[in-house]
Amino acid sequence: MATESEELFEQFCKSRGLRCRRLAERSDQELQTPDYLLFPGSETPVIAEIKQLDPNDDDAKEMEALADGQPVVTKDGVRVECQSKS
Repeated sequence: MATESEELFEQFCKSRGLRCRRLAERSDQELQTPDYLLFPGSETPVIAEIKQLDPNDDDAKEMEALADGQPVVTKDGVRVECQSKS
């Protein structure tokens, strides 16, 4: 079953007219393989590995604070503020 990020990647490729083919997963857990083979129009195919980054509890709290218009200071000391569109 495809992850959300893989589905979005496939939609992205389709919207750009980029042919892509999902590669079969290997049963050998020690040998990782790429997720996709892309055909960008050149003679050389390109491989792609898609990773999904799901927010942890801290990320979710920061996103909620930003949505509420509160500033957030990240672990590396960067201050992030979300500007209201009104």
